Amino acid sequence: MEENTSNENRKKSGLLWVLIALLAITNGVTFWMYTQEKNKAANEIVVKEQVIVERDNVKNELLQLQKDYGNLQTSDKALQAEIDAKKAEIAQLLEDAEKHKGDAYIISKLKKESETLRQIMRGYVRTIDSLGTLNKTLIIEKDNVLKELDSEKGKITTLNKEKEDLNATIQKGWKRNGQKL
Repeated sequence: MEENTSNENRKKSGLLWVLIALLAITNGVTFWMYTQEKNKAANEIVVKEQVIVERDNVKNELLQLQKDYGNLQTSDKALQAEIDAKKAEIAQLLEDAEKHKGDAYIISKLKKESETLRQIMRGYVRTIDSLGTLNKTLIIEKDNVLKELDSEKGKITTLNKEKEDLNATIQKGWKRNGQKL
C-alpha cells in the first residue's frame, strides 16, 4: 500500500509540476501578448498625436492661405471670381480638416491640396503684379499721349489763329484794292 501511496504521490507531484509548467507558460504568453498590445497602443497614440499635429499644421496653413487670399484684390472680374472660388475652396478644406481630425489619409490629402492652393496663389500674385506693372506702363504712356495731344491742340489753336490773322490781312488787302472776295 505504501507503494500505491507513493505512486499516487508521485503522480500527483508530477501532475502538479506539469500544471505549474503550463501555468508558467500561459503566464509567459499572456505577459508577452500584454506587452505587444501595450506597444501597439503606444504606437497608435504616437501616430494619433502625429496626425493631430499634422492636422493642426494643415489647419494653420489653410488659415494663413485664407488670409493671404483675402488680401488679393484685383479689378479684373474674371481673376477676382477665380480668387473668390479659391477662398470658398479653402473654407471647405478647413471644414474637412475639422471633420476628419484623426484620419491621416484625409489630413495628408488636405496638406497636398493646401500646397497646390499656395502655388496657385503665387501664380495669382505674379499675374496681379504683372498686371499692375503693365497698368503703370499704360498710365505713363497715356499721360505721354495726352501731353502730345495737348501740344498738338496748342499747335492747331496757334495755326487757326495765324490763319484767321492771315485771312483778316487778306480781307484788308482786298478792301484796299476795292475788290471783294
